[in-house]
Amino acid sequence: MFTIDDYLDLACKRQGTTSRRALAPLLGVNPSAISLYSTRRAWPADATMIRLANLAGLDSAQALMDLNLWRNDTPEVRNKYQQISDILKRAAVSLSLAAILVIPAGTQAEQNVTSSAVTVYYGKY
Repeated sequence: MFTIDDYLDLACKRQGTTSRRALAPLLGVNPSAISLYSTRRAWPADATMIRLANLAGLDSAQALMDLNLWRNDTPEVRNKYQQISDILKRAAVSLSLAAILVIPAGTQAEQNVTSSAVTVYYGKY
């Protein structure tokens, strides 16, 4: 799981700025909102979080999962979101491995899928 700081820092890096406040117009929020996110006094709206993930070059579905983990201070609710996140990660790996096994050996398609699956697997873990 990434933190809000990770998302903001990666977005800054990818956008070529050192100022988090410079992200505000790109996210469609007031610059003061960035400070509120950084200090955990407020959290981005779902649509803003998707834009932030895109600016950071990260998966927007995972970003929404992270956002819901941050928003909830009840341990039971946080644990459920963490379980959902873990299930989705395992499912992605399983699907990648299944694709490798289903495609006939020696085909160009198999080589492409194998490369993609390895990239996904090592890229996520």
